[in-house]
Amino acid sequence: MGIDLRRLADTAFWVYTAGATTSLALAVYAFVNHGGFPSVSGSREWGLSTWEIAVFVMALTLIFGLFFTVPLLRKANLEQAKLTDHAAKLEVEVVTDPLTGLYNRRYFERALGEYIREFSRIKAPLALLTLDLDHFKSVNDTYGHDVGDIVLKELAKRLQQLTREHDIVARTGGEEFCIVAPFSREDQIRPFAERVCRMIAEMRVDVGQVILRPTVSIGVAATSDGIANAAQLLKVSDERLYEAKDKGRNRVVF
Repeated sequence: MGIDLRRLADTAFWVYTAGATTSLALAVYAFVNHGGFPSVSGSREWGLSTWEIAVFVMALTLIFGLFFTVPLLRKANLEQAKLTDHAAKLEVEVVTDPLTGLYNRRYFERALGEYIREFSRIKAPLALLTLDLDHFKSVNDTYGHDVGDIVLKELAKRLQQLTREHDIVARTGGEEFCIVAPFSREDQIRPFAERVCRMIAEMRVDVGQVILRPTVSIGVAATSDGIANAAQLLKVSDERLYEAKDKGRNRVVF
């Protein structure tokens, strides 16, 4: 069983505090009851022994504090800082896709549900874009999964550049991504989705032996369609995504 460094440091601090308080109390007692500080050459009859005890306790407390309490507190604080930093990293990892650095599906589904509930309450528009890389399986089969990973990471960077700070961008599957675009009216989301599709088609991914030119198909659904829950919004955007695939890919369906 490991030592609880924080508890040990707290105990040492209270011991140090008790020692300092005791030595101070003894010094005050000697001073008040015997008429001042003791004389170096004077008699020891008026309670010099009490003063000596106070000085001894004070010295012992000082040594204990300097050589044990302070280093222990510093070590405990450093250990606490490391634990806090580790906890923060774990919290990020829980909601982050390790390959692309985008949000993962777990976070996306939770956030989408919360967004829709709140936006329905305040009657504000919200749109969902579901994107899927075209012919991505052939990339993996022809060039290997390492090359496929490069394409996914480059796509993730492009999506982060194209979206706003309060948009949610997530990797929700192997080659599938979603964007939640709050406060987006139909006249805003249409040109945005088309710009995303066009900008991705303009990408050039240099993987050494060849330059790949990925494209995406996009399905768009919005609360302005009368959709009031996350499951239905996802279903509609998926249906429109597959419609974009059926119509020839590298396009947007609203």
